[in-house]
Amino acid sequence: MKKLLILLLALLLPACALGEADVMALQRLEGAMVYTASNGVDTVIRPAGQPFIGETELEDGELIAYLDYVDMPNENRVFLRLTVSIVTPEMYAADTMTLRTGKKAYTFSVWPEISEYDTIYYEDYAVCLTDESLPVLKDIISLKGKPVEVTLSGEGMEPIRGSVAMPADTVRRIRSDFEAAGGLKQDFGGFAETWPVEISK
Repeated sequence: MKKLLILLLALLLPACALGEADVMALQRLEGAMVYTASNGVDTVIRPAGQPFIGETELEDGELIAYLDYVDMPNENRVFLRLTVSIVTPEMYAADTMTLRTGKKAYTFSVWPEISEYDTIYYEDYAVCLTDESLPVLKDIISLKGKPVEVTLSGEGMEPIRGSVAMPADTVRRIRSDFEAAGGLKQDFGGFAETWPVEISK
């Protein structure tokens, strides 16, 4: 019996060592909107105070951004996700998104989720933040409400440039609530290749 208990403890310890985010605590945040993602599996928790309305050089286009939490049961993780969305009468399907936050530029490889309604295209460029890219939030906070410069680019297309201001207090609250729920204690190792980023100055 004693050997069986030791074996069970040995099996459970790795799971206990892996931090788990308190999803219910995030869902209970005041004003949070909770819904099922388009894949029918993941759960999106969008904190209050959004969207962030941006500007774009597209003549008939719109640019907005979101910060939310995504519970991915298949990955056994809750991610902090950053999404830039554009609304245009023409489909672009960029494969690279660059966010410039003052002295740093974060360049992500992206795979847009595109929908069309009445000849208007809605393109969502979402990246889950990993150990490598999470510092972008502190950089956004340091801007103190000044706009983040956004560039969407891809092969055979003219880059789409725009900007979006994300209030420092709101971004700080979203990050702090994630940390309080244990989100930053999770092991994000191995996900850098899923949402790759290059950081430059």
